[in-house]
Amino acid sequence: MKIIHVVPHQHFDLVWRRDVAWYNQRRDQLYTQVLELMRKDSTFTYTFSQAMPIREFLNNHPDLREEFASYLNSGRFEIIGGSESICDLNMSSPAAIMNNIESGIKFFREELNYQVRIGAFEDAFGVPEQLPAILKTVGYRFYKAGRMPRPGQADLNVNFIWHAKSADSMRCISPANECSDWGWGYPDNPDDPTLVTMNERRKKVLNRLMLAANNNDPHVLYSIMGEEHDIVDGLPELLEEASKKTGAEYIFSTYNNYYNSLAENYWKNVPNYDADTDISRLFTGCYTSRINSKLAPRKLEYSITANNFASLSKKVNKLPPELYESLYLLQFHDAICGCHIDENADKLNTQFDKSISLVPSVSLTIPFKSQIPDFKSEDNKKLEADSDIIKFGNFTIDIRQDKLKSVKYKEKELVGICELSAREDSGTLWTEEYSSKSRSFAELETIESINAGEKTLEIITQFSCEDFKTMWPGFSILKAHKKLTFCKGSPCIAVEFDIFWLGSATEIAVHWTVAGNNLDTCTAETPFGSRKRIAYKPSADTMTGDAFPVLNWCSTGQIAIFNRGTPGHSLREGGLETIILRSPVKRWSPWFPVTPTDQCRDNGEHNFKFLIDMDSGEKSLSDLHREGIEYNLGDNVQSIDYDLFACLPENIVIADARKDTSGKIYLLLFEAEGRDCVWKDYKLNINELFNPYQIKKVHYK
Repeated sequence: MKIIHVVPHQHFDLVWRRDVAWYNQRRDQLYTQVLELMRKDSTFTYTFSQAMPIREFLNNHPDLREEFASYLNSGRFEIIGGSESICDLNMSSPAAIMNNIESGIKFFREELNYQVRIGAFEDAFGVPEQLPAILKTVGYRFYKAGRMPRPGQADLNVNFIWHAKSADSMRCISPANECSDWGWGYPDNPDDPTLVTMNERRKKVLNRLMLAANNNDPHVLYSIMGEEHDIVDGLPELLEEASKKTGAEYIFSTYNNYYNSLAENYWKNVPNYDADTDISRLFTGCYTSRINSKLAPRKLEYSITANNFASLSKKVNKLPPELYESLYLLQFHDAICGCHIDENADKLNTQFDKSISLVPSVSLTIPFKSQIPDFKSEDNKKLEADSDIIKFGNFTIDIRQDKLKSVKYKEKELVGICELSAREDSGTLWTEEYSSKSRSFAELETIESINAGEKTLEIITQFSCEDFKTMWPGFSILKAHKKLTFCKGSPCIAVEFDIFWLGSATEIAVHWTVAGNNLDTCTAETPFGSRKRIAYKPSADTMTGDAFPVLNWCSTGQIAIFNRGTPGHSLREGGLETIILRSPVKRWSPWFPVTPTDQCRDNGEHNFKFLIDMDSGEKSLSDLHREGIEYNLGDNVQSIDYDLFACLPENIVIADARKDTSGKIYLLLFEAEGRDCVWKDYKLNINELFNPYQIKKVHYK
């Protein structure tokens, strides 16, 4: 008889379209509802995914801890993923992702005597190609897949084997297209004003359940879940009725029980996907709105990393737990991508301000050679140029009629380095859709001052655009100061924008003229690796657009652009752009009734910083990863105790380093070049073999 494994599963949001207090209360209600169902029906099972909300619930209801743990240990409750929060996988640093997962798993192991063995990132945006390697490193047995389409194709609603760039592979399970129900019988729009009776919900769920019987497999996975919805009443009776009508056996199950039902030979016939197959759900529209939601967690992540690096060479006080709690909330996918209302934007900003003040002030140190110069400019004085041409180090700068005409690095023409552009946006929160209207502001940009010293040269430009009547409805004011800082003896250029912006239905981007106008591909950093990106074309498919996410850096092969939390990039008309602001769009979605005003969160004053490395074409991928870490740690970083890791192969990147409570040093490493190597250090008693692209944790001392 065909067996339908029905897995009740709730994805609990920490922050999204309602205020945080509402979510806290709603999760409490839903957890209580689940426990009542467990007591009522001895066959009922349930699957959870995050540690933070469970810890919060049990802290509020300590009398329920023993009961909760008993359901876990009997197999009726199941934890998948088990991370503190379901973090965004496009925008979180490698160290922050691993810390989030391992902290959550530790809670379940030490507090509830439960070992999480199933990987999952339900509803998270981003599916990096190195995710199977991350899952293997953590110790997951298999992966419950989610949000995994290929651009322009249907979702991967099948079981499959996923191969990372490394030798790691992971078995993945996923409900077939007709074998899932989201919303427990509610309409797709949870705010639909139409009243839905319980009978209507039951009928909808029953019809969906019966479709699963059409699947040819002897064991079929059926996932039934929601986000804010209460569980449909009478679910055991619905399973019984579906069994009678279809002849299949419907049972409450777990993802683990379903996986165990699959014979070993079954996996010989499933599809295989390698790292060259792009199955990352991009959602790039999310990455260019509510920009503070991107800048804040990036700064907090790397402030913690800077503290960890510093602890290797000096005594540093242990970071307070509330600092990590704030980071896990800020990392949550619906928080970091900006899918939230104004009240939540204020909550997240307040949480960040409170948390960053808890980070101790330490000397910024890195356990590898520094690549970025000191851009301090206190010795600079205003320069009165007596010529149109300024030569500074390897840079030749052409200035005429108060305009920056061009820059040359050695013999390479760089035009004007970068300029701001605007585009009329008519997309939703998740898509990129534009009219034919766009605007470059290069013709308005004039030089405000030139300041020079022994080591650095600053060129500051400015412009103001208020001619919104000639553009499009929604555009009001854009004012900007741009500072370019050149450093003698360095191929790096520091870029800083101070922007004041009022408007809506508009996207603001930095167009990198320094990258040229003949690009159709580039390389973008992803967690623990990088991948080629192409110029996606806007389409009706909400999963794709003309933009792609970037972690710390994007390289054209000749130059590299480093960012501090502005991951929305695109290849448009042969040029490279970084999308820095996307004001409230005309159609966010039916769940976000947002009215664009001058009070919207992406309006007002903003500061953006970037770094250009003109010699990146001569550097390895490993060096680019290290340079990205160094740049995000902040200014004035020094290489202290580099000799500690002098024997580390050049192609191995240190993503995180810290001392544990016993004083042992813990390193999170990955191979970035695609070749075998051995790390031998007799002084440290290390002899570690690295496979191509392998992620590895190493303890010593």
